[in-house]
Amino acid sequence: MKRLLLIGLLLLVACKSSHTPTPLPTPTSLPSPSPTPLPSPTPVSCPTLSHIKAYVHLNIGTEEELLPRDAPGKVGGRMVLDTTPFFRLSSGEILPCNAEKPNCGVDPPWACEDLRGQIWRRLSGQFPWALAFEPGELDIGSSFQIHVALNKAGEATFEACPRLDAPTWYQGGSCGRVKVRAQ
Repeated sequence: MKRLLLIGLLLLVACKSSHTPTPLPTPTSLPSPSPTPLPSPTPVSCPTLSHIKAYVHLNIGTEEELLPRDAPGKVGGRMVLDTTPFFRLSSGEILPCNAEKPNCGVDPPWACEDLRGQIWRRLSGQFPWALAFEPGELDIGSSFQIHVALNKAGEATFEACPRLDAPTWYQGGSCGRVKVRAQ
């Protein structure tokens, strides 16, 4: 037994002295990715915001059925409220302009819209609501849409306004209001 221990100790010492450790490669620092800025036009190429229109985009019943937008919602259902910005063109016309309504004469058509959405608030009523986000979007306190839970009979008024830190051409436009009802 002593002999086996002695052989093991000799092997350990022999292996330790003949083995030179391979140096680990020095980690190289990768350059930090810089965020890709969203295309932002200059105020010269974008007309001035006239107003925000807030409206019922979807009126969803208790069985997930779509109801007419202008009809009262059903208690237990929900509504999706949306916004569209309207711009005053150089001709004096006031037209909607965003990805769905490319009337601003700029490319891409959503370039004049504040891509962070609007600031929403409930002016009256008690319906619970939340900002709506696309997958991967961060909650930055604003959104183009909100979801409203119609948890009881009644009505509420919501308002959507441009962000205070919006681009220059997007400031000064009036807020949009929409009233929702549930029965």
